[in-house]
Amino acid sequence: KDFKAQEAWVEKFGEKTFISCGIGKEKIIEVRKLFDMGAAGVCVDVAHGHSEKMLHFIEELKKTHPNHDVIAGNVCTPMAYQDLVNAGADGVKVGVGPGAACTTRIITGFG
Repeated sequence: KDFKAQEAWVEKFGEKTFISCGIGKEKIIEVRKLFDMGAAGVCVDVAHGHSEKMLHFIEELKKTHPNHDVIAGNVCTPMAYQDLVNAGADGVKVGVGPGAACTTRIITGFG
């Protein structure tokens, strides 16, 4: 997502705003800045949400912003759900679908 566009949304709508992001070192810095600006929460949206990188990302966000909501996903097993909750996720996106821009289903015949 375009960080400048997210900043503009948070400036305009403040605590009514949830932002969306992937995972990565630069993303956690951006999310923290948007939280400090007033965003209510974040949806950390990756294709395979049951990973050490995702768990670490959630834990690090919750260390500095424990009162901000974190929705994390996508997962499709009970163990993955529990691991994200244990890492600090307030909500979990369950289910993996093909998505509008995803060509995996068309190219491979799966998904």
